[in-house]
Parts: sequence; C-alpha cells; structure tokens
Amino acid sequence: MLSSLRTGRATEPGFTIIAAIADGFGVDIAFFTREFHHQHRDQSMAQRVRAANAAWPHLYRLAADIHRLPEHHRHSILTLINILATRDAGEGR
Repeated sequence: MLSSLRTGRATEPGFTIIAAIADGFGVDIAFFTREFHHQHRDQSMAQRVRAANAAWPHLYRLAADIHRLPEHHRHSILTLINILATRDAGEGR
C-alpha cells in the first residue's frame, strides 16, 4: 500500500493508510488536511509539523534539558539512548 503511494499509483489513499502515516511521523491526522494547512498558512512547514505534534513541547523540553547537562552526564545519557535504540532495532521495534 505504501509503495503505491511512493510510486504515484495510489493518488487517494484510504483513511487507515493516512492514519498509519500520521502515527509513523508522530503527527495528528489533521496534518494531512487542507484545513490544517489553511489554518497555519502563515507558518513555515517546520512550525506546522510542530503544531501537529502533540508530544513536541515535551520532547523539546527533554532535549533542551539533556543539552544543558554537564558533558559527562550528557554523554552517559546519549550512550544509554543508543544502547536502547540498538536493542529495540534488534527486536524489531
């Protein structure tokens, strides 16, 4: 199904496909509507993505907090994140 979108064979994907894409990108499904982009027409695309992502403020604060840590603490956290990401990738998550 997604390959049909990539190749242009599917020009009007169904709701479940759009919902899956929205979930995959971590945005509200409303992001894929004309109304959403009309409402946010004065914003850049990056600002629109942030507006559609309910988790964005939390993730931004978390990243900013990690960035403010002393280098050795930041390095430890980033190492742990990499270990967990590698483990999750190995388990197919």
